[in-house]
Amino acid sequence: MNKHISRVIKWLIIVAIVITLVQTIILPANPVIIPPGEEIIGPPSCPQIEVSTTPSCDKNMTGVYAITLTNSPTPLTNRNFVPCDQGAIDSYFPPGAQQVTVTNIGEVEIDLEFVCD
Repeated sequence: MNKHISRVIKWLIIVAIVITLVQTIILPANPVIIPPGEEIIGPPSCPQIEVSTTPSCDKNMTGVYAITLTNSPTPLTNRNFVPCDQGAIDSYFPPGAQQVTVTNIGEVEIDLEFVCD
């Protein structure tokens, strides 16, 4: 009996490691590009949103976006700004990790990443 329990525990550990690797390596490596005027609805419970501009963004411009909760018409933020600079990231933590809608209200494309750890 102990032998079977030991095998089950080993397989559960392997599955947990694989899930963790997928979440930390594969998911963050695929940001969503939002063109101007478009919006994206995020997953139901992600504690963090990371926004940056695309590498082709002109250095004299700035990305602008708004965030609303999907269950509330009132925006959480009317205007957030992220500069067109390599490595510039704007990070936002929605209250209670609720589902959000991110709208690109600027003139440049933005990269959006939902961090769901």
